Amino acid sequence: MLVSAAAAASGLVATAAQAATDTHSPQGHMDALRAVPGGVTVAGWAFDPDVPTTALVIYLWTDGKLSGINANQSRPDVAALHPGIGPRHGFAATMRLPEGAHHLCAVAGNISHGTGKTLACATLTVADSPRGHVDALRAVP
Repeated sequence: MLVSAAAAASGLVATAAQAATDTHSPQGHMDALRAVPGGVTVAGWAFDPDVPTTALVIYLWTDGKLSGINANQSRPDVAALHPGIGPRHGFAATMRLPEGAHHLCAVAGNISHGTGKTLACATLTVADSPRGHVDALRAVP
């Protein structure tokens, strides 16, 4: 297949070098990225095929600010699907955030060849107001 230089440069078509790099980039999945009262919860797994038994850092961009968590929690389900990587590639965390809309992206950091992998991006609305429901209201003597 012939691809024009302009199409390749636009990012619409992967070049051979980019396709080869993808085999070295982290693999992973975001199981949860959701708002909870007072913050957000993130959870998932990731590993770098070049260093499969090494835990990665998951970079969390929240409203343009960077933080990170280690993907080193036990995930035997992931180890079973990817023999040879070991079970310690999971991550889960809840971060406190003020009320309002927040833009978050989670990126699995690359250790060796390849590039980081964006696992998910979302704009979530955090509510921090108390919640409750009155089941009954009655006067007592």
